[in-house]
Amino acid sequence: MAPWFQPIVRLDTEAVIGFEALLRWSHPIHGSISPPEIMTAARETGMLCFNC
Repeated sequence: MAPWFQPIVRLDTEAVIGFEALLRWSHPIHGSISPPEIMTAARETGMLCFNC
């Protein structure tokens, strides 16, 4: 897994005003794993819990 930083750009000035941090997973066999798939796997294995 690796962080991916998406710039947040102000449209009127085209200035970068921040970044959104995203998680990317490049699996050696299955290729790129999408963020929703990562979240689903984390939830199903108990690694992510919203009501803990």
